[in-house]
Amino acid sequence: MRRNEPRMRLSKTAFDTTINKLKITKNSKSYKYAEGYLVDGFTAESLAKTYNVSRQAIHQAAKKVYSAYLQNCPPGWVIITLQLPSNLADELKRQEEILIAEYLQETKEGKNINLTLITKT
Repeated sequence: MRRNEPRMRLSKTAFDTTINKLKITKNSKSYKYAEGYLVDGFTAESLAKTYNVSRQAIHQAAKKVYSAYLQNCPPGWVIITLQLPSNLADELKRQEEILIAEYLQETKEGKNINLTLITKT
């Protein structure tokens, strides 16, 4: 990843929903690479060392899942990309999850609705 390139991130719920649509099993290498990068926030370099693969293999798996996620945004919802300090991004992510939970509880539209936050690291 280049220094000023936005970091792809997904919530565990958004990740699992997308993985199910792609029919990738939880035991597959692609699942482990993408989850570590997109959900757990590990760098491609650290995952590559852990799994003894190239950084490109990590990025390829993550990009496949993330691209599929972006193509499945629920109708009437938007994806927002923000640039802000990482400490603010963590707080914003927590607030996002609370707001979505409140919205879903009020409207009872809880199926397959997920948002994510892209942070710049």
